[in-house]
Amino acid sequence: MALTWRKTGTASDVAKYSVDMTNWGADLDDSTNTDRDENPDDDDHITVTFPLIDGPENATDLFFRIEEGG
Repeated sequence: MALTWRKTGTASDVAKYSVDMTNWGADLDDSTNTDRDENPDDDDHITVTFPLIDGPENATDLFFRIEEGG
C-alpha cells in the first residue's frame, strides 16, 4: 500500500491504520522519515509503500492516518 502525504518538517512520522476509524492503535510504521521517500523529487510530499501483513490485508474497510512523530 503506497501512501502519500504532505511533508511536515518533523524528524519522522507515524503511519497508522484502523478498521473502524475509532481505534488507531495499529502502526504500519512508527518512524517514517524522508530517507524512505520513494518520490524525492516532490518537495511538498512524501510517498512510502507499506506492506499490509498481520491482519490489515484481510480487512473489509481500512483507513489510514499520518501522525507527526519526533
